[in-house]
Parts: sequence; C-alpha cells; structure tokens
Amino acid sequence: MENNKTNDIPFPEVEETAIHDLPSLFEGRVTKEKIESIVHQFTKPFVNGEKNALPTYIQLKVAMEYFTQVSNEIKKMAMNDADRLHKMEMMFSGVSFSITQGAKKYSFRHNHKWIAANDRFEKIKIELKEIEDKMIKAMDFAGAVDEEGEIIPAAHVIGAGESSLRVTIPKT
Repeated sequence: MENNKTNDIPFPEVEETAIHDLPSLFEGRVTKEKIESIVHQFTKPFVNGEKNALPTYIQLKVAMEYFTQVSNEIKKMAMNDADRLHKMEMMFSGVSFSITQGAKKYSFRHNHKWIAANDRFEKIKIELKEIEDKMIKAMDFAGAVDEEGEIIPAAHVIGAGESSLRVTIPKT
C-alpha cells in the first residue's frame, strides 16, 4: 500500500475568495486607501474566525503567479503604448504611470587599482565565509578548536527566521 502524503483539496468557490473582490478595485478612482478598505472588508471574516484562510491564501498565491506571468508578457507592449502618448507622467483611473530609465551599469575592470582591490575584497569575503561556517558548526559543541589549536567561539543566534507557508505550483 502506497503512503501518499499529499491530500488534494479542491479550491473554494470564487465567490469566497479575494479574487471575487478584484472588480471592485477598478470601479472609479484607484487609491491605496481604497485598496486598504477592500482588503479590510475581505479579511474581516478570517480575523473573526468565520473563514479558513488556508485555501484562500493558496488561491491568492496561484493568482499572484498568474498576474506576474501576464504582467511579464505584456510589459513591453504596455511600455510601447505609454511611449506613444509622449507625456512624462500619465494617469489611468487615478493611478499615475510613467516610463523611467533604469540605473546605468558600469564596468571598472579596465582599472588595475580596482582589479587589485576587488581581488583582495573577494579573498576577504571567502575568508569571512570560512570563519562563519566554522563558528556555526561550533554551535553544536558550544565552541571548537581548529587545526592550529585556536579556539573557535560558537556563533550567536541574534534572530530566528520567520515561519513561512511555501506554496508550490506544479509545472504540469
């Protein structure tokens, strides 16, 4: 008998999710205050314990992936449309938009002083990483001794990583 750890739960009806509220975002003028108000109204049943957030959270992660892919696909076309308007800043439903230039990128590899300093910096980064790795390993023993007999103090934990809910969308 195969032990399958996954339990495929169907998505709730769209009327029960934040996706249902998307059309109201675009009625009239769009502002951060309006978005905040719609979010507050939507999340109230979750905060009050009336609804289970997990299915909606997963559905939102799927929607975010969808919107990211659509955005990436049409970005150049949208920029071309905006460029044809020949204005510095424009508005659509109260949302301003403009075409901006990205930051310039520079190369310093033709300067021998920069190359030498960068090489020293890279070596120091490697040395720091080796020291850090030893200090992290020393945590298991409240300290350690390296091959030269030098005491390696254990690293100090200054903060724990936050728990996260990982949502993985299969490719096929």
